[in-house]
Amino acid sequence: MALLLKDGKAWCGGFLVADQWVASAAHCLHGMKSEEFSVVLGAHSIYKDDSFKEVFKIQSYFLHSEFKEDPRQNDILLMKLNEKVTISPAVKTIGFQRVNQDVSPGTMCLVPGWGSTSSSGRKPEKLQEVEVPIISRTVCNGRRDHDGNVNENMLCAGGLRKDACEGDSGGPLVCNGIVEGIVSFGPSVCGGKKSGVYVRISAYVDWIDSIMANNS
Repeated sequence: MALLLKDGKAWCGGFLVADQWVASAAHCLHGMKSEEFSVVLGAHSIYKDDSFKEVFKIQSYFLHSEFKEDPRQNDILLMKLNEKVTISPAVKTIGFQRVNQDVSPGTMCLVPGWGSTSSSGRKPEKLQEVEVPIISRTVCNGRRDHDGNVNENMLCAGGLRKDACEGDSGGPLVCNGIVEGIVSFGPSVCGGKKSGVYVRISAYVDWIDSIMANNS
């Protein structure tokens, strides 16, 4: 799990996919200068000095060329850190789904992050985690949910007042031990009747591989 800080304050999440690369959501850095940010790995607490905590600058970052803010599409980016990470018990890469397929509805997945834990906007100081079920795209696109705005490169999850929220963007949706999605957007009130929407990472494997290969 990666923590993206802007001017020293929690901004977004991310996750380590290679020893110098972190994946996140494109909207987290869209229009921003990389010098404003730092990336923290091995953290549990935002502000306390965990023994394995590593802090990096962003050497460069790459938004998907077809990223759109409204309606949000192709919301994925890769950040190249200014140096390679030191792998430790608290800092490891995580595998992501490389087979271009949907996750079965009902699959229970985990979303970690430092985002708000309630609609009041209160953000925790320590890393949190919530378990959410995958929702079918058909249900997610219903009139009472996202009304046709969820395409085949996205997936939905949530329910029972459990959801990602403000500050969790860019973090991973982990199902059966691997990343299936990236937190992208959701309802204005977290944990409401509408589902959370995630980038379906398996649709972007070729893009991820090419960015890392061409900028190694």
